[in-house]
Amino acid sequence: MLLLALLFGVGCRPVGPQNQGTMWQNTSVTTSSETGVSSTSSTTLIVLPEGDSPCRKPIEVFVEVVFDGDTVLGRVDGVDRSIRLIGYDSPETYKDECWSDEATNALAFFSESQWVWMTFDEECEDDYGRLLAYLHTRDETSLFINEEMLMLGEGWLMTIAPNDTFVDRFRQAELYAIDNGLGLWGEC
Repeated sequence: MLLLALLFGVGCRPVGPQNQGTMWQNTSVTTSSETGVSSTSSTTLIVLPEGDSPCRKPIEVFVEVVFDGDTVLGRVDGVDRSIRLIGYDSPETYKDECWSDEATNALAFFSESQWVWMTFDEECEDDYGRLLAYLHTRDETSLFINEEMLMLGEGWLMTIAPNDTFVDRFRQAELYAIDNGLGLWGEC
């Protein structure tokens, strides 16, 4: 319950400038019923933060499993891929580090068994073959999950050049969590 209170209590406050990103448009939603298929058209413009020189265009991804507070498994281009979120690190579940379960649960709340937007920075893969990405909820808020995880204290700032477009923005999110004793900053 405390996690949900934290998620809803600070989950919608933007941190830092919102000027980096690409405008995307969702244009149709299809629903089915027992009597047939009906389509509803709607237009929603969203801004998805991405790196200054992204290695590829944003895509929609279905997150199948959350491994820990900074890594998920998603279906990308028809293949299951490990996706490492850029800009922060979180406690390791396999080492049973303080706050690892809570960080994993927070990332699962935002992304597991859901469609999300995935944007990129300059490099698309790390040395382990994982995709490096920014995740965003696929609802009308298009919440910047990487930033939100830092703001909630679910991890700490960790940027590796050249994937460091949002280092200042992420630093502000982390400072918010530290100053307010949120997440691991209040417990570990």
